[in-house]
Amino acid sequence: MTVLILGATGMLGQKVVAEAKRRNLNPICVARRNAQENVDIANEVALASVFAAHNPKLIINCAGIIDIAYCEKHPMEAYMVNARAVGILARMCAKANTKLVQISTEHYFTGDKDARHNEDHPVELVNEYARTKFAGEAYALSYPNALVARVNIVGLRGWGKATFTEWAIKVIENNLEASMFNDNFASSVDTTTCAKALFDLSGKNATGLYNLGSKEVFTKKAFIEELAQKLGKTLTNAKVGSVKSLEILRAESLGLDVSKAENKLGYSLPTLKEVILNLVNDYKAVL
Repeated sequence: MTVLILGATGMLGQKVVAEAKRRNLNPICVARRNAQENVDIANEVALASVFAAHNPKLIINCAGIIDIAYCEKHPMEAYMVNARAVGILARMCAKANTKLVQISTEHYFTGDKDARHNEDHPVELVNEYARTKFAGEAYALSYPNALVARVNIVGLRGWGKATFTEWAIKVIENNLEASMFNDNFASSVDTTTCAKALFDLSGKNATGLYNLGSKEVFTKKAFIEELAQKLGKTLTNAKVGSVKSLEILRAESLGLDVSKAENKLGYSLPTLKEVILNLVNDYKAVL
């Protein structure tokens, strides 16, 4: 089966490509550069050309502008990539009867600390990133054969600006000064687990909105401390900080209730310790 993977060179995209190959599928890698098909997904003509050339049975859209500051400064570009392009994909998929998997975010909840939010919980859109990703969800869900996964992913990318995990590993390995937020809660899941679960949900004909993350809710501080312990390091220069110190307002209560996904998958999603173990294994594999 041919699978079109958009954002294939990104943090999640790389793992989705690897998982597709592991399942003996035929992944077509699409990204702005350094991919099998170099395409800006905001370019409707180029996107349609790639779709027509490969006639995929499944599209997994990992592409998006995730830099919150960039989205604030360039709201129209963020909309074109995070929202409008998804609407175009949904229309193409509907015409070809192709399954669409859209990767979304959980940057929609604020003010209730470590609460777990289910798929029906009211959202609060506090910045352009959240607004454009939420619009992308609506476009995707206009197509009945679409699966939208709200995720908070952590992992390695190996190029460009460091991911949160890459930054945390650098801080830990070099005992650098850093600020660890104890008021920013999430249900972060490693990209390996996320990629597997996406294919498993798709294979079970899951459609609609699903939370996909760790089964636990934890702070950024707890994440970094658990990662340091697993790496056998001690942090002496990292201090406790607050997400409120950041220039741009962002949602901070990002815990997810993943029971709907677990029920559909038929297995449990990982705990914090299991997420960290997967990340450390990935890190050691590239040393």
